[in-house]
Amino acid sequence: MKLKINGSMYLQKYEAVYILRELARVPVPIMEEIFKNSKHGFFFMSDLNDGLRFNCVFHRQENMRWITEQDWIVDYDEYAEMPLYEMERLIQDLKEKNTDDVKDFNESSESHRRKHFREERDRLHKLEHKIASLEYMVSFRKGEVAFDFPEEYDAIEVLGHA
Repeated sequence: MKLKINGSMYLQKYEAVYILRELARVPVPIMEEIFKNSKHGFFFMSDLNDGLRFNCVFHRQENMRWITEQDWIVDYDEYAEMPLYEMERLIQDLKEKNTDDVKDFNESSESHRRKHFREERDRLHKLEHKIASLEYMVSFRKGEVAFDFPEEYDAIEVLGHA
């Protein structure tokens, strides 16, 4: 997930790891700011709680613009006030879309599958990532996982919403 705070953008660590591991093309300035956030010049997650920290900070406008354009990266503030039943329904709808898209692709011609395999795989991975992010948010709202918000963010407002 991402947060916009005081002219900067914060990503949860698992988002940065996903960007580095999964995306075929990562803009160099994005990589520079990700690695700048790491004390040792590399980036890893020790566990799920570590991955849910909003501690990858972007200050460059070009990077914040690129992150904003990635609709598969969930904007925390966009969903913070959404009732849980709506979020759960959205997750179910996205899962059904994912299943339908996989089925449609598998039923397409062999030449189509060969030509578009990487593109479709990347699109489906991004959709699955968005689903997982929304599921983490539901778990957070239910008190099952904790998010580690930056000091600059006032998360107290949303903690009580279930």
